[in-house]
Order: sequence, then structure tokens, then C-alpha cells
Amino acid sequence: MTPTATTLSGACFLLCAVSLANALKSSGSRLAMWALVPPPAMGLIAAPLVGLLWWLAPPLFAWAFGAQWLEAGELAQALALYIGLHFVASPLGVVTMAWREQAWALRLALAGQVLFLAALALGLHWHGLRGAGWAVSAAMTVYFGWYFYRLATWPVREAAP
Repeated sequence: MTPTATTLSGACFLLCAVSLANALKSSGSRLAMWALVPPPAMGLIAAPLVGLLWWLAPPLFAWAFGAQWLEAGELAQALALYIGLHFVASPLGVVTMAWREQAWALRLALAGQVLFLAALALGLHWHGLRGAGWAVSAAMTVYFGWYFYRLATWPVREAAP
């Protein structure tokens, strides 16, 4: 697929997903979040990647790219949980658009960036790049946990007849 076709197909998917989520939300359905991409299914897709990176990244990086890449594998290992959670959370970004809650999403994203930078700085100070990876993974686990919880418990407004 060409880059243009990929962009167009992604835009079409986004438009359809937002329309579907908006229709479900305006009908008073809690299914709006699940209509886009079921988070448990995304979690099942992400889990093997997280497990692979967590347990095998350093030797895999060294095997695939040479011994000088071992430290990069250690960083990938530290970031594995963050990568997996981000994979699950990213498609859910359209839910807040469909619910017309972009202001809430922006505030949360800004708080997430502050948390990310604080974890990065503390991790770098604590134990260099590897420490930063572990700190970012820990902080973003809390952040994404809150994000998933808030989406799952979002108050549903009654639809107008």
C-alpha cells in the first residue's frame, strides 16, 4: 500500500470509527468505547510483544544487530510495558473526540507529558538511560491505568428523544 493510500484508509477508518462511537454515545450506549477497537483484544495483541521485549530484548538486539546493541535491548526491555500500554491506549483517543470531550483529553495528555518528563528526569538521574526507561514505564502504567479507568466509567448522558 502506498503512503497516500495508507493515510486515506486511516482517515476513512477514523471517520467511520468516530461516527460509530458518536452514534452509540448519543444513543446513551456505553458501547462507544468498545465500538472502535475492543481494549481487551488490543491487550491480547500487545501482551506477546510486551513479553517478548521484557524477557528477550537484550539478547535479541545483540543477536540481530551485534553486541554493541545490547544496551538498546536493555532500554527496549525497560520500555516494554509502556510500549504495550501505549499500543492499547492509542486507538482509544478517538473516543473522547466522539464524546466531544477533547478539553478533558487535552488536560489529561498535558498531565501525562509532565509525568513522562518527570519520570524521564528522575530515571536518568537514578540510573541513566535504563533507569529512565523503567521510570517511564512505571509512571505511564499509572497514567494509562487512570485513562482506561476514566474511559470505562465515563458518565453517560441521556440522549434527547
